[in-house]
Amino acid sequence: MRTPLVFLFLIGLVGCAKDSTGSNTHAFPASRVTGTWTVVLGDSFPCPDSVPERTFLVNVSGNDDDILPAGSLSFADTWTSPSGVNGVDYGTINVDTRLVLIHLVAQDSLTRALELKAFIDDTLGLHGRAVDPYAGYSPLLTTAGCEFDLSGRRTSP
Repeated sequence: MRTPLVFLFLIGLVGCAKDSTGSNTHAFPASRVTGTWTVVLGDSFPCPDSVPERTFLVNVSGNDDDILPAGSLSFADTWTSPSGVNGVDYGTINVDTRLVLIHLVAQDSLTRALELKAFIDDTLGLHGRAVDPYAGYSPLLTTAGCEFDLSGRRTSP
């Protein structure tokens, strides 16, 4: 008797994940975080400030149906820079906690990657750190690897 009750309870929880309109009840809807984000790398530690590539246009795709119950929106898309460097980005934005984890992988070799760890504030500003390289990859921007302050903003829906 206990197993059918547990099963019905779990079905009820899944059914209640959305309200009667079908929309999620998360802090941000997916539409507030999807689109193009302009990410700018600031100060670097312990590297000199001679890294020329500092701006990235990072695309984030998805919709409310892609958000998991705990608030994670996982995606895979593309990124580019003003100088023409580009590649694949993949990651997660948690629309409840506002935590962001994105990996930028270079298209030319798929062996160089940068990791972005950030937080989205109330004005959709992005603040955090970039780690070059992402673990298991070669550096994307530097020869030895660095950490950078990062800031950003969603620049198009």
